[in-house]
Amino acid sequence: MCCNPSCCASTYGPNDASDKSTNKGVAAHITAAAVGGPRFNPLLTTEQRKHHSNGIWLCQSCARLIDVDEKEYTAELLLSWKTKGEDRARRALVNPSSLNAGPNFAETIALVYVQRDSLPYDPPAGLHIPAGHVPYQKILPVPVSVPYPIRDPYIYVNYGPAGTIPPGMCLITTACLNQGTGVDENVKIDVTFNSDAIRRHDLLGQNRIACIDGGRNGSWSASFLIPDLLPNECRHAIVGARDEPFDVKVYSQNSGRGVDIFRFDIVGDGWDTQPFEDSPWASAR
Repeated sequence: MCCNPSCCASTYGPNDASDKSTNKGVAAHITAAAVGGPRFNPLLTTEQRKHHSNGIWLCQSCARLIDVDEKEYTAELLLSWKTKGEDRARRALVNPSSLNAGPNFAETIALVYVQRDSLPYDPPAGLHIPAGHVPYQKILPVPVSVPYPIRDPYIYVNYGPAGTIPPGMCLITTACLNQGTGVDENVKIDVTFNSDAIRRHDLLGQNRIACIDGGRNGSWSASFLIPDLLPNECRHAIVGARDEPFDVKVYSQNSGRGVDIFRFDIVGDGWDTQPFEDSPWASAR
């Protein structure tokens, strides 16, 4: 199977000729075998470049994709694909049913955003807005803990007037995103403090996610359950609490292990303007 978690295409099968098989897979290099190739690493020896640890199994389409856009498809990202692909293959030895695009092909990650400052909707009074332009607030997600690079992460920001987030408090948004091709089942989010720091939680009217424990004023923890997370779907929970150290764990029934967690601090980075046609509102005209 292709190791790209968004693809998982079958790459090997029978052929009409009895003495042949059909293979549309590619053993691609993670870092290039020669100078000038995609993601070339000069620190590796010739033997290391040839070693299977520097290879990843992909379909021909994905093998081409990673080489024409090496900035997007970094060595760190491909290593994470390789690890997950080998894990699927290992589980398939015990459970052959995992070789179809069902729950075993769910690839959920968790994005944790901590916001300490209120971010207003309205721009400052002195901002110059040229004709045909609209204002927008620049949002800077500052990485705190990122296991490997991710592409186009969902960024959740809570807007409100000054004082919406009081001093000494913060909002913690945990967003679970299924990057795979199968439905993930029973995804559980646990947010835990070392004191009674939590003041409230909010699910913003979403369906298929519920707070199953804690989350009230004076709670030490909050637990949320997503019974089924569809491919390319994201569900999130917001916890308002004192700005104290906390821990987030996310578990998936399908993977049988913890989910990779990417943590960011959300910081406002001032205001700017952009042409209306480039803004998010253009498509909603």
